[in-house]
Amino acid sequence: LRAASDSTHGSRVEADLRLAGDVAFMTGQVFASGSSDHGLTAARIELGRRDPDAGLLGPLGATEFRMGDVTTASLPLGLRGIAGRGAMVSNTPLETASVFDRIDLRGELPDGYEAELYRNNTLIGSTRTAVDGRYEFLQVPVEFGLNVFRLVLYGPQGQRREDVRRISVGDGRLGTGELRYAFGMAQKDVNLLGVHGADFTPGQDHAAWRATGQVLYGLGPAVTTMLGGAWYESGGRRNWLATAGLRTGAGAMAAQLDLGLNRAGGKAVQARLGGNLAGINWTASHAEYFGSFSDELRAFTIDPLRRASEADFNATLRLGSATGGRTIPLAARTRRIEFADGRVQTDASRRASTLVRRLLVSNSVNFTQASAPGAGGATRLAGSFDLASLSGSRTQYRASL
Repeated sequence: LRAASDSTHGSRVEADLRLAGDVAFMTGQVFASGSSDHGLTAARIELGRRDPDAGLLGPLGATEFRMGDVTTASLPLGLRGIAGRGAMVSNTPLETASVFDRIDLRGELPDGYEAELYRNNTLIGSTRTAVDGRYEFLQVPVEFGLNVFRLVLYGPQGQRREDVRRISVGDGRLGTGELRYAFGMAQKDVNLLGVHGADFTPGQDHAAWRATGQVLYGLGPAVTTMLGGAWYESGGRRNWLATAGLRTGAGAMAAQLDLGLNRAGGKAVQARLGGNLAGINWTASHAEYFGSFSDELRAFTIDPLRRASEADFNATLRLGSATGGRTIPLAARTRRIEFADGRVQTDASRRASTLVRRLLVSNSVNFTQASAPGAGGATRLAGSFDLASLSGSRTQYRASL
């Protein structure tokens, strides 16, 4: 419960409520947020269960199922996961991913708070903007091995809360005869009670329904097949999307091939490679699109694409001796997207972090260039410097430039 006053909404009282408990052999969770001037501004209700031993729902052997306000999984091509009211079920092992996956991280973001996301002690991003009362870090890349994601929330009066999530990342292959599935259906960006904040602005395809599903099967120790499909609403029309693919690898190398076809006759082919070379984790992908094919995983829009290329590199720079030296995790990413209307967008970023006593110092540089036929272009270069003390420090420091 808090009192607040600002030039936008004036003086008011705000409140957040969190409830969790056992309900009918499941876990129930409730979040509600409201203010004295706008009433209920955010609400989420979720009911479900998780089991790492895949013992849920009898013959389905599920590891997780949820209903109410849920998030759905992304397809390899075309559609990313969404949050909204609906249901989902999956037998995918908890806290595991493929090196080619991109994950979405969401959580409650009270008014006036800021969220920071770290991966293996490298600052990935930060946000003060709440989407229906939550922070969103979408399509975050992972790297081979153990990925430790640390979400830090900073409050306006110095509050601090940390959530840690560990994800084990491999090459995406399954054992011979192994079957994995994930199905979900949700109404995009609409919560179960249909409430939203005073400053809410509907996004693209707001309130559109979307159903997705994919199945992976291990043909042998070296090859895994994938079939996926979706029915969804976009631009006021009903559409469908079908995907098929192969996953393979050898040693520290992994490869993936995916094909896509949609209702409008659009086609897509995507190839990916990844691995670990001399301590450097890397992935590279290229996709070609034909006809009218949009890919939210690449462009975050429904605008048709022509091609997209992307590369990620992660490494650790060691300075000094092995015992008394310093380690600096480094992450770099570059992406180039060509749209069907001739627009071209290029992005590149470099991030680094290091520990100085009990302070985590982070630096990032981001480059963006966009051009359109007959309209010229724009180039932007931005850098940031962030400093934060580790949890457990008697005095908390934080600075940003």
